[in-house]
Amino acid sequence: KSEVNKPEIISRMKHRDDIDVSIIVPTYNRLEDIKNCVASIYDNTKGITYEIVIVDGIGNAYSYFSDHTPVVYIRDKENLGAAHAFNLGFKNAMGKWIVWLNDDVLVTKDWLNIALDFMIKNPKVGMGAIFFEECDDKYKFVVDSIYDGVYCVRTFRQNTIHSSMVYANFGLIQNSLMKKLNYFDEKTFKCYASDTDFSHRVIVAGFEIAPIPGSRVIHLNKQDENRKRNMVRSDLEDCFRKYYSLWGVK
Repeated sequence: KSEVNKPEIISRMKHRDDIDVSIIVPTYNRLEDIKNCVASIYDNTKGITYEIVIVDGIGNAYSYFSDHTPVVYIRDKENLGAAHAFNLGFKNAMGKWIVWLNDDVLVTKDWLNIALDFMIKNPKVGMGAIFFEECDDKYKFVVDSIYDGVYCVRTFRQNTIHSSMVYANFGLIQNSLMKKLNYFDEKTFKCYASDTDFSHRVIVAGFEIAPIPGSRVIHLNKQDENRKRNMVRSDLEDCFRKYYSLWGVK
């Protein structure tokens, strides 16, 4: 990346070694969504030292978040896709643990306390998968995507090589392990299947992925113009073709 396009990192926090969790949240032209997401984190995350790393493609949220103490704001100079944005956040994370969310996610009470406690008590688990309820913008469940009280794999169970494999849409993992596995594969997957591929790599590396009972977030399945533009069926199918090819699936 040239200096012209180098991301601008704005932080009110000096580098520190006592951050428990870095919460990575990419966003792009959805100021209200990211504001609501961050507000839900403030309201429901207590007793943990955390930072929120916002990666803003092209950057229209800076004026709002520039003076938020726990926020590390990364304003990218171009929009290179979700996997690239997540990786920018991962690589700038200072926490011992990393968790990632979408900007249209609302977290629930003690979501991170429960998740972190589970991971500490289960050292054989390399990555924890946070339960999520997928709703539309009126908070109605999307029937094809959510099973209340059961870890939701949506359609991804059929898109993973091992049918029993737990897939982490929103995962909690140690920073050191994320670094060891070299983050998301943004060269192969611009958006779709990057987290599916990463979940697969966690298992192939000899670690377990387990759902985290009691840790829950709400994913708003908002059909705004930005989402409609990104939800291109051909792109989705192309990403999974790459995933199948990469892992030897015919």
